[in-house]
Amino acid sequence: MIDNTDLFIFYLRRHLEVLDAEIADILSKIDASDNPEGNGYYDSGEYFMGAGLAAVQKYMTETFYFFDVDQKKALDAGPKLAGGVSFANVVWSAANYWKHDAEWWEGALEAGPQDSDGMSPISISWPIGGKSKSSVAFLEGSGRFGHDYICSIVLAALVNGAEDVRLQLVLPYLESWRADVKQMAVGNF
Repeated sequence: MIDNTDLFIFYLRRHLEVLDAEIADILSKIDASDNPEGNGYYDSGEYFMGAGLAAVQKYMTETFYFFDVDQKKALDAGPKLAGGVSFANVVWSAANYWKHDAEWWEGALEAGPQDSDGMSPISISWPIGGKSKSSVAFLEGSGRFGHDYICSIVLAALVNGAEDVRLQLVLPYLESWRADVKQMAVGNF
């Protein structure tokens, strides 16, 4: 049965297909490279995976506004991951990380005392304040801020060891989440 209330899924699927093609190309370059981090392939993969998670976030926003469901309730709905955290909250937080991490650097860098060469060690920590606080809480187990590829780690966890890491593999989670949000809808759909 076709769900005529899902006005936005076509665009999301197409967007994820395009991003997955780019990710597949990057993953093949990683496999062939002697230095994938030095060649920038991990950064490229992180960028496209983050863009995909942000597209999923946009779809989620369109969905809960369409059904007139409170954002917090919508983000708590749907499938639960390890530790009982909802899929929606993890994706939302990873997308926020991808979009806003430059803003999160304030207060996250600390220079230590200079050594004999005049160099100072830099300590990078998770940001602790502002709007990022709830996103950080959901992402703390997904890597080290400023050191790891958070969106890549989140996507790998969501696809649960699938041989082919693709954004489209989150669609079953998203369909389950959407069904829960639809049931919460104020109006009859």
